[in-house]
Parts: sequence; structure tokens; C-alpha cells
Amino acid sequence: YVDLHKRYIGGLPPDLHRLVRVPADIPLTMKDEILVDLRQHDWKEQPIPDPTLLSRMVHTRRI
Repeated sequence: YVDLHKRYIGGLPPDLHRLVRVPADIPLTMKDEILVDLRQHDWKEQPIPDPTLLSRMVHTRRI
């Protein structure tokens, strides 16, 4: 997404700070440039939610 936006529109996407949850989400080739942009938006790491929301899918220990 970032690469396509940079090629065809120019610059970084304006909503990039909403899409990045942790620094590991940032492509290595653009990490320095994107981190500068994230600091300008006062970006903070966001927790990654548990994708298993169904109680029947969560295995608990039976006693």
C-alpha cells in the first residue's frame, strides 16, 4: 500500500499512522522514512487484539 501510494500519488499515505500497530508492521526498506512520519503524528504502539473472539474456539483446561 505504501509503495503503490508513493509511486503513483507521491509521498506517504495520509492515514499511515492508523494502519501501523507495531514497528514490525513497517517494511524494512522504508522504516526510517515512515518512523519520522509516525513521530509527527504522535503515534504510539497499539496492542494487537486476539483474533479468536468465539468462546467455543478458546480451549480451556478442564479439571
